[in-house]
Amino acid sequence: MFVFFHGYSPDTWDNMLRTGLVAEGDGIRFQESIDLPEELKFNNLAKKGGELYSIIKERNCPFFIDRLQGGCYIENYPYDKALLEEYRTLLGDKFYGFQMHEWLSNYRSDANKKLAELSSDEWTEENIKKISIYMADQQVSAVVRSKISKRKIAIRNAVASEEEVYSL
Repeated sequence: MFVFFHGYSPDTWDNMLRTGLVAEGDGIRFQESIDLPEELKFNNLAKKGGELYSIIKERNCPFFIDRLQGGCYIENYPYDKALLEEYRTLLGDKFYGFQMHEWLSNYRSDANKKLAELSSDEWTEENIKKISIYMADQQVSAVVRSKISKRKIAIRNAVASEEEVYSL
């Protein structure tokens, strides 16, 4: 079965629903990142009784966490194991767990390319964030392209008129 996963962000979720980008049966992907402020990290944002938890419970949809590690600088994030077990109990087979994002190849690539370009005195929090923000911008560009494609499909399939789709 094909499942389309949407990234969850509290500041965009309602608009994604309102514009029809999220369909029945679609899943939710939570992207953990070293750059997120603490209130947007998994343990806080996905806590039982919180907005994300309530959405997943109500929709009873597939859910996974992107990423345990890989694709960015390694962060030893302390995932709340009881919270993870709560999602496993809530969703059963619909809780897909974690994505291990190209953990070996990306780590080697990061170490050999991006990180090697920085001299030891350039290895600062600011420079790490600059590289991480650039990588996140690349992911946002892919999401925007995906949204444009979904809008075109909605128009082509007469789910919504062009005016309705682009006025949102």
